[in-house]
Amino acid sequence: MNKGMDIFGGAGGKRLFLPLLVLAGLLVLRFFLLGTYPLMDTTEARYADVARWMYATGDYITPRYPHGVPFWGKPPLSFWFTAVSFKLFGLNELAARLPSLVFSAGTVFCTYLAASRIFGRGPAILSAIILSSCAVFFVLSGCVLTDTVLTFCTTLSMAAIVMVVTGDSGRAEKFWGYVFFLGMGLGLLAKGPVGLVLTLFPLFVWALWRGQVGTLWKRLPWGRGILLMLLISAPWYIAAEIKTPGFLNYYFIGEHFKRFIMPGWTGDLYGNAHLSPKGLIWLYYLTALLPWVFVLAACLVKLLKKGELLRESIGGVWGPYFLCWTLAPMVFFTMAGNVLPTYVLPGLPAFAILTGEAVSRVSALRGSAAPPPKFLKPSALYLYTALVPMLFIIASVAVLPKMGERKSHKYIGEYIEMQKHSEKDRVFYFDKLTFSADFYNNGKAEILNTMDLSGLPDIIHSKGSSFFIVRDEQIEIFLSNAGKDVRKDSVFGKYTVYREL
Repeated sequence: MNKGMDIFGGAGGKRLFLPLLVLAGLLVLRFFLLGTYPLMDTTEARYADVARWMYATGDYITPRYPHGVPFWGKPPLSFWFTAVSFKLFGLNELAARLPSLVFSAGTVFCTYLAASRIFGRGPAILSAIILSSCAVFFVLSGCVLTDTVLTFCTTLSMAAIVMVVTGDSGRAEKFWGYVFFLGMGLGLLAKGPVGLVLTLFPLFVWALWRGQVGTLWKRLPWGRGILLMLLISAPWYIAAEIKTPGFLNYYFIGEHFKRFIMPGWTGDLYGNAHLSPKGLIWLYYLTALLPWVFVLAACLVKLLKKGELLRESIGGVWGPYFLCWTLAPMVFFTMAGNVLPTYVLPGLPAFAILTGEAVSRVSALRGSAAPPPKFLKPSALYLYTALVPMLFIIASVAVLPKMGERKSHKYIGEYIEMQKHSEKDRVFYFDKLTFSADFYNNGKAEILNTMDLSGLPDIIHSKGSSFFIVRDEQIEIFLSNAGKDVRKDSVFGKYTVYREL
C-alpha cells in the first residue's frame, strides 16, 4: 500500500529516495543550525546549566542550579543525555541541543512506524515529513528542553500499542507490549507523571470508544510491564529523596498539582508560575500545526465534497485512536492556569499521521491521468515542507544572534575569557546571575550583593584581576561604592563590563 507516494517522489517506491532525501534534509538542516545562536535565558540556558553542573560535579542524582542549589523541578533524563553530550563534544550550544534533536528524530521514526503499520509506507513517509516540518516541532527539536524527550517517550508507547493491536500473538506482540511500558518508564524520568497521563488518558478513551478494553487487557503484559516501568524509574526517585529530603513532596504535590490548578502559584521554588487564560493551549496547538493545518483543512473539505468522509473518516478504524492521541494534551491542559507552548508537542505525531493519511486519500481520488489538486501539487507540498525551515534559517542568521545580545551572556562570557590573564581572575555579576551567565562563565561567576557592598574594596584589591558586570540601572550605585578603582571596559546591550585598575 503506497498511495500518496507519487506526491513526493514517484509511486511504487521506484523513487523512494526523494521523499527520504527530503526527510534527511530536514534533519541535517536542523543539525547544522544547532550551534548558530546562543543559549537563551531562561529555559534553554537553565536546562543547559543544570546539565553542565551535573557534568562538572559528577552528581547524576540531584540536578542542581548555579552554585549547587538542588533543582527539584524536573527529573534528570534529559539532563543525563545533555551531560554526556558535553563530555563527548564540549561545552557548547551544539552539544547542549544535540540530545533534543536525537530524541526528536526518534519521535519521527516512531511516527513513521505507527503510520506504516496502518496506512502503508507512502502515507507513513508523508507523515514523517509533515511532523518534521511543523512549526513548533521543527523549532523545538533543536532546543534544550525536557518536552522533546517526553514526546519521544509518549510516541514510543503509543506506537507500540499500534504494533500490539495489529500484530499476531507471539514474540513480536510481547516485545511491543514491553516497549509500551518502557516508554512510560522513561517518561517518568523525562517529565514525571504527566507522561503517564498523556499516554494512558488517550489510550483508555479510545479503548472505551472502540470497545478495545478487552484487547488491551489480554495483549499487554500488565504485571511484568508495570514492574519494568517501576524498575526503570523508581530507583532515581528514591535516591533523589534520600539525598535531598523533601523532593518527593515538592515535585508531586507542587509541580504536578498546585502548578496547574493554582494560577500564579507562589510555591514555585525556581521562578514564577505562568499565569495563562484557560484554554490558551488550543491556540498554541493551532500555531504548532502550521503550515499543515491548512492542508488538512483543505483535504477534509475535498473529501467531504466527494462524500468520502461520509463513507470513511480520516484514519479509518484507527482514526479515533490518532484523534484521541493528538487532542489529549489540549484536553488535559485546557483548564490549567499555567501552560507553555511546548506542552502541545506530544500530540503532534498523531496530527502528522492523520494529515499524511488525508493527503494520501485526496491524491488517490484522481484518475491516473488527472492532475492533483493545486494545493497538493508537488511544488505546493515542497513549499509547505520548506516554509518553516527557510524562515528559521533566516531567523538563525538575522534574528537569533541579535536576540542573544539581549537574552544571553554568551558574548560577555567570551569577551571576559579573552581578557583574563590567569585563573585567579574573578568575575562578579552585580546582584543577579542569569543561567546563561553561569553557563558561559563555566560556573565560576560570582554574585555581588547590592545589599552588602562592604567587601567590594577587598575584592578590588585582591590578587588577580576582577571583572564586574553591571546592568544600566545599577551603574550609579556600583560606581558610588567602587570609586575610582575601576574603569569601564566594554558595553554589551544593557550590561557594562567594569574592570579594576
